[in-house]
Amino acid sequence: MKVELKGWKKFHGHDGNGFDATIYVDGAKTAIVSDDGWGGGYQYHVLDQDKFDALNAAVEKQPPLSYTQPDTH
Repeated sequence: MKVELKGWKKFHGHDGNGFDATIYVDGAKTAIVSDDGWGGGYQYHVLDQDKFDALNAAVEKQPPLSYTQPDTH
């Protein structure tokens, strides 16, 4: 599965920076994602439900990420 983020645009919102972008899965325009900069989560406008569901299923199969803050002292 090839996933691309295209048309990314950043702007200033009320509570920080926001953005709009288009998600493509295997070359098909799948969803528009945005953060309005007013707090809260991302909003998704799904254009291809089957591809969006396949993307979410693939993400769920990924192992959890872990991060350890380097000791700077």
